Amino acid sequence: MNKNNKIKTLFLSVSFILIMLFAFNASIASERPLRCAAGMLAIIDPAAGRSMESIRAFCNLYDPLVFPDKDGKAQPHVAKSWDVSSDGRTWTVHIREGIKFHDGTELQASDVKYSMDRLRRIGEGVSYLFLAQEIEIEVVDNYTVKFHLERPEGVFIEKCVNFYIVNEDLVRENTEEEGPYGEMGDYGKGYLLEHDAGSGAYMVKEFVAESYMDTVIYPDYWLPIDPNAPDAWKVIQASEPITIETLLRKREIEMSLSLQSEETLKRFDQIEGIDVTKYNMASHWNLPMHTRKPPTDDIHFRKAIAWAIDYEGMIKYLFPGAKQIRGNVHPMVWGHDPTVFQYHRDLDKAREELKKSKYYDSLDQYPVEIYWITSDLIEEQIALAVMSYLGEIGITVDIKPMTWLGYSKDSSMIETTPNMFMFYESLRWPEALAQLDYRFMSSSAAGSSQVEWLLDPVYDAMVDEVAATLDEEKRLEIYSKMQHYIVDLCPTIWICDNLTKTPYQSAYIEWYAAIEQPCPLTGYDLIMRNIKVYPEKREELLKN
Repeated sequence: MNKNNKIKTLFLSVSFILIMLFAFNASIASERPLRCAAGMLAIIDPAAGRSMESIRAFCNLYDPLVFPDKDGKAQPHVAKSWDVSSDGRTWTVHIREGIKFHDGTELQASDVKYSMDRLRRIGEGVSYLFLAQEIEIEVVDNYTVKFHLERPEGVFIEKCVNFYIVNEDLVRENTEEEGPYGEMGDYGKGYLLEHDAGSGAYMVKEFVAESYMDTVIYPDYWLPIDPNAPDAWKVIQASEPITIETLLRKREIEMSLSLQSEETLKRFDQIEGIDVTKYNMASHWNLPMHTRKPPTDDIHFRKAIAWAIDYEGMIKYLFPGAKQIRGNVHPMVWGHDPTVFQYHRDLDKAREELKKSKYYDSLDQYPVEIYWITSDLIEEQIALAVMSYLGEIGITVDIKPMTWLGYSKDSSMIETTPNMFMFYESLRWPEALAQLDYRFMSSSAAGSSQVEWLLDPVYDAMVDEVAATLDEEKRLEIYSKMQHYIVDLCPTIWICDNLTKTPYQSAYIEWYAAIEQPCPLTGYDLIMRNIKVYPEKREELLKN
């Protein structure tokens, strides 16, 4: 494609998005909207989505069984209280009365059972949190439910900040008879692609795939909502810096949730009325390596890559303010071991390891394939940096841009998963196991979050052991062992922790995450009912 055609294509793309946004805004009037741009739209079925975008949607459209406090610890919510048996196998949960779904029906214990059964049966999204063992669910009465676990699990209730309750009757009414789930048909998946079945503070008004999601406030929400909270939350799919900058300048979006380069964020920060907020969500960047595919199936080849990466340089230019990470558990997370080995750039050691690998004499025949997701432009910069570093020791790198959908499809099979991929590690619940189980255990292979294909029974046994351990001191010992074990195998390149950097309209938006450190769990930095919008201040900006 020549230069003129590229410019024309970019112009048409930007024009399309602006026209779409104009029509989008004109069709849905709101006194206090909060409008966001995102690199990709959320999957809004809580049994199917697992991305940051999806979890942020769930937190607003649905109520979780328990809600995290500022440190991420589970607090009463739908569950007003709970008890656990002395053997750690039976959790009795008491449901709060009077919570209404968006259709006005009451949330009850039967909905809790249906939601967990559905999540586990579908086996997607965050179901991995609840699939390690059998769970039998007993509805005692309308407001009491018991979870009978196959094995003890001291952290079961903490995981339930990721367990969102769906309206059983509504989903059943909209379930297709034909589907992959036997007597459950499609289990309502078709309906929940574009609708919600929740009880959250916001409800879906319209969802158009790959375009936008429009939600409005639920007037009968059971918790107090600030009078200045957004009365509508709208998300459009857009990631191009020029598009987002235009929308920010025209005050047509209030924040951008898409990942942007440091250079672009600095430009956004210079716009009058715009600030880039920075906070830590116990997240980090890493580069998973396929341990069952040549040439990254060779541990010496993987270690050569680990020694070749210029961590300091990458952090300086791509992630200023970040710190190199030690293993897969973030330092903010309980159970992190600060003594875990950490690689640094040493080309001599990289070449030594490369010579030990079985591919040393045929490097030209084994290029390393790296995927980067096109909606997150910073990933391209990471991939280019890695290509440069590995080129210095004679390793050829093939960079391949890929949509999230395409990546998810390829990573579902061991044969088509790439050698390397960029992964943004976040925190689902506040303990080390949250960043150690699904990322490396065998049962989570063939999923978009575990592309190393480690398939290691020794590690799997450690996951089972720590999950069943009720004593906290003993869990700490096992966590330490797990972290050292994984780093010794070198299945992943751990780059750095990651500050969440989000441009937003600080002149007329009061966002709690910009005032103090928010809850570090995925999605809980964007609870719409806790954000305040002042439209009169927006009007003043527009006049100027």
